[in-house]
Amino acid sequence: MTRSYLFSETTAFSFATEKGVLQTHSFSVEDAGLSISRVTSTGHDIALTESKRVTLILPFVGEIKVGIGGMGLSANPSGALLILPNHRKTRVIADARMPYQAYVVMLPVGLLPSGADTGIIDRNLALRSESLDKLHVHLRLIFSSVEYGKRHKFCGPANAEYVLSLFEDATGRTDHPKRFPALRGGARVQARAEDFIRANFSRPLTMAEIAESAGISVRRLQLVFRSISGSTPYHALNLARMEAARMHLLDPNEGRSVTEIAFDCGFTHLSRFAAAYRERYGQHPSSTLRASKH
Repeated sequence: MTRSYLFSETTAFSFATEKGVLQTHSFSVEDAGLSISRVTSTGHDIALTESKRVTLILPFVGEIKVGIGGMGLSANPSGALLILPNHRKTRVIADARMPYQAYVVMLPVGLLPSGADTGIIDRNLALRSESLDKLHVHLRLIFSSVEYGKRHKFCGPANAEYVLSLFEDATGRTDHPKRFPALRGGARVQARAEDFIRANFSRPLTMAEIAESAGISVRRLQLVFRSISGSTPYHALNLARMEAARMHLLDPNEGRSVTEIAFDCGFTHLSRFAAAYRERYGQHPSSTLRASKH
């Protein structure tokens, strides 16, 4: 038996390569029975037991394969896995260019709708994929902010309420009493603002426009983002632009230059974009573009 920082018990573990690397960044909100982690791995196999909580796995680079008894499940960045407490064997597979990366959300079993079963939440199924998309975006925002030293902002009820609400929406649970009902309004406001940002990030946006889309003042918008995610609307906008730019830079069929991609994604200062991109992803955007062609 091996100590596990994510699950109840780990019984076996091995890397796919001799010089394997596994990194886990986690935080929890004890009052909500919630823990959230970002896992990065060069590839590994693990046998584990999770005896208490539901596991939601949202991969965004690479692939995960899970064996439960005689059943096999898998997910890549186009889907997710929802797994009940059990013993299972898992293999994570890195992408050709990047290590495997995923968000792992551990939640109480009671949050599942009655009759829920272990299986795949697939975008091809009518299982509220829009709520999963919002959860994915929110988790990216959380860990982006955590990297800048704002970890303490997320260990509170406001963020837990929003994550739990998105999970309940994604799984179709509508009868569960909310733990923090007073914060529901703020969660809905941030969701409207983030929807507007994702739909309009490529054009010049002001905080006034974002606030108007959510039906509140700029000051109220800033307070909501601070309480829910410990960040700012501007940070959410910049993150949406940065991720869109990276998606295009990684596309082997992309025919535009770095400058064209940056401007089309809403950046107006190429040098600032290049510096921010290098700080976030560890390489110059031109290097990403060149690598995608090989």
